[in-house]
Amino acid sequence: MRNVFTLLFLIVSNIILTQEESVIIYIDNSISVKRASKLSEEVSKVLDESNDVGFLIFGNAPEVHVSKDGQRTVTTRYKLHHLEDENLRNNLDLLCLDDNESQRPQEIVRILSEFIYSQKLVVIRDNKQEQMVNLELHLFFNISTFVQKKMLKEVVKILVTDLKLREGKTNIVIHLDNQDEKDHYNEYIDSILHPSKNITINSY
Repeated sequence: MRNVFTLLFLIVSNIILTQEESVIIYIDNSISVKRASKLSEEVSKVLDESNDVGFLIFGNAPEVHVSKDGQRTVTTRYKLHHLEDENLRNNLDLLCLDDNESQRPQEIVRILSEFIYSQKLVVIRDNKQEQMVNLELHLFFNISTFVQKKMLKEVVKILVTDLKLREGKTNIVIHLDNQDEKDHYNEYIDSILHPSKNITINSY
């Protein structure tokens, strides 16, 4: 009988733990499309550790509309996939071959912020932001894009600050396609290799 209660406890604990954790994979493959197989391989490694709880997002350039009276509206664009989708792994190679347009850092922040709020991973209570789940954020960039657009400062740190992401509940991994192997890129990465306890950089 004790074994039955132990088993039930473990099952319930696992369900609760799963509900309190979420993985978000964000991919900017506007430059890395020519290395789609390598990108797919790296994403697969993340999927293997995700327990199929979370989302995969391919960002894209925003749509800009100007009305007849000159009003300008910007619509964020991205392609969303649930990690629990059984077909995701089978289609991953093809998805990584899709050549999306490059996004500015501000648009990446907008896409991720709006999505995180929409999924209630972070909510606003009593005019204060509260992180509801442990969040694992994987960001895939080409190393040149990451360096030239100052993604650490203009995306990662802004997200952490704006969403009030807590260090103890957030883990951020930056995955860099480093095919260029240019010295000044590597020197820059080395200089920020340990920017914080919960932010790590993985070059592949």
